[in-house]
Parts: sequence; structure tokens; C-alpha cells
Amino acid sequence: MVSNYKDKKRIEINTNEVQGWIDGKFKLADFTTMGQTLLHRYYPTIFKSPAQKTENNQFQFELNTRLVDPFFPLFYPALTGFNNSKIRGEFNDSVQQFS
Repeated sequence: MVSNYKDKKRIEINTNEVQGWIDGKFKLADFTTMGQTLLHRYYPTIFKSPAQKTENNQFQFELNTRLVDPFFPLFYPALTGFNNSKIRGEFNDSVQQFS
């Protein structure tokens, strides 16, 4: 489900494996660049800084998993341990905050 109100958006997902939402000001087109920026911040020798900068993205998110470990070998075989997990956080690129 996707909803808009004023200048904010909300996207929700609800499947057998994952339930989650993202709520706030964001552009979906910026997500790749935001991910690259975060990876570069924590692993600068491995990931290059993106050429573009993002602006005006400020949102909260939550992701609740169920039985997801069987899917990770499709993308990254060594990744396990995310069954029945809860990931919650906020992002604000104007102050370079991710928590």
C-alpha cells in the first residue's frame, strides 16, 4: 500500500515473510544513492562515495521478518540469522543521520 499526505509518503508491505513500512519525506529514486552513501561511511575502503548527493529525505522505517533465511542464499549465501527479526530506524540526509 502506498499513501501520500501533504509532502509525506507511506509505503507498507505485508507478506508471509516480511511486514514493514517506511514513512516520511523520501524519493524512491534516491534509495540506491542513500545506500551507497551509508556503505561508504562505514566501509570507505570497500565502497566508493556516490557521485550524486541526496537531499530532503527524512523518514522512519520498520521491518519485521518471519521465515526469511531460506531466501538469503539466492543473494548472499553466508548471510543467516534474520528469522523473526525487527529492524527499526530513521534516516535524515540533511544532517547525515542514520540510526
